[in-house]
Amino acid sequence: MNMPLHIEERALYQNDLFKVVQLAGAERQRLRTRYATGEQFMMVKKGRVIIHLNGTDHELSRGKTLVVPAGQPYGLRAMTSFEVISVMSPSVVTTFADE
Repeated sequence: MNMPLHIEERALYQNDLFKVVQLAGAERQRLRTRYATGEQFMMVKKGRVIIHLNGTDHELSRGKTLVVPAGQPYGLRAMTSFEVISVMSPSVVTTFADE
């Protein structure tokens, strides 16, 4: 089975109160450091990831959660193939640190 070469980011749902985005990818993939304009609630749906936030690595597996504060740089490294669900306000915008 061929795995995608990048982390897939897909909008799952949005209304006036929140939006839900899924991040998915293969083992060893990385999400470049990024910032969000609002708080995000992240939950691992499948697999194991490390989210680097505020100088600390947070290892998360299925069912584990992490709140990413607004304006804080964070990155993600996949330890296995994974799916992460991120819930935030619909007005939140994310940008990569190198943009």
